[in-house]
Amino acid sequence: MSVSSKRQLALADLKTRLGFITKANGFSSDAGNTIFLGEIKKLGPSDGDSALAIFVGSSEPPDSGRFTTGGLVRSKVPIHIHAIAKVPRDSSPLEVFEGLLADIKQAVEVEGNDPLHPEGAAWKDRYLGVIEGTTPSPATLSRGLERDSETVHFEEGGSVITGVTVTYLMFLEEKWGQP
Repeated sequence: MSVSSKRQLALADLKTRLGFITKANGFSSDAGNTIFLGEIKKLGPSDGDSALAIFVGSSEPPDSGRFTTGGLVRSKVPIHIHAIAKVPRDSSPLEVFEGLLADIKQAVEVEGNDPLHPEGAAWKDRYLGVIEGTTPSPATLSRGLERDSETVHFEEGGSVITGVTVTYLMFLEEKWGQP
């Protein structure tokens, strides 16, 4: 039997949310059709026009400054969502990448994208790890997901945008030895 950690559950939910990013769902791109985990590849001629990649950064102690207190391990983990795209000749890189930034934020931060959820469009969950429309008990994250920074990436020489990244902070709380 495979055990899923809170971190794995949160990342799986995040990938599901990003998978909603398609033009058919009203987004500006189809980046949700191609999601890389821990790697980013250059888009080739036979690939779609955009893609996403999820990277997990190094954990840090949360606000208390210590990881372990009283048998609980607390950490703040940055999650970087990177978007790349081919820019059509009739568009500007700024238009394309601003659209991707908006797509990422809407997919990650707005839960109403799931028409099957019993609470409908009003349902919100910043704790990730939602399984079949229910939040595990206790919640996957000890504190709601927070948006951190946005980064624009330029080609070598700095004249054309080649990608954007939105970083979120995930706050985890685990019992010692129980990820």
